[in-house]
Amino acid sequence: SGAPAAYASADFSFAVQDEGVGLGGVTLRTNGGEWTTPTNLEWLAVEGTNFLEYFAFDALGNQGAVKQQVIVLDHGAPVTTLTVERSASRWLSGQLVVAPSAWLVFRGFDDLSGVDRVEISIGDSNQFSRYDQGLPVANLGPDSLLYYRSIDLVGNVEPMQLVSLHVDGLAPVVLSNNYA
Repeated sequence: SGAPAAYASADFSFAVQDEGVGLGGVTLRTNGGEWTTPTNLEWLAVEGTNFLEYFAFDALGNQGAVKQQVIVLDHGAPVTTLTVERSASRWLSGQLVVAPSAWLVFRGFDDLSGVDRVEISIGDSNQFSRYDQGLPVANLGPDSLLYYRSIDLVGNVEPMQLVSLHVDGLAPVVLSNNYA
């Protein structure tokens, strides 16, 4: 059908109204299956693309038109990756160690509904702000805690991720023995 896709999480619902004798009920089916009543919502557990057909009828049996909708059900949280650009990096004793020239890049991924936004918090896991572009570590202190997460288009929130960051701007010193 030419019905536009709608994205939904587990709390998907629809409303029906009848101006006459009152609503008799609603009938639906998914993916060409059996017609059923909305009290049977097992189909909401099936993540992915679903073709939904539905109609309402009133207390006298007058049936409304069959409507069609493609619904993409997305129950899973997105995933965020962290990469370091413009500098080498390495993990050392549980900390991500980078040079002051480094930029941190956060990317959110969600295969179904898509990512609405990536959020980060520096040092305080309760104060998230929208992340839009690379984060230069030169603006951070030498040791920082960075919290990050993504939120998808239907409101699924990734569990908060944490990285302990150390910015190492000290050049190595070569020591030698002076033999005369």
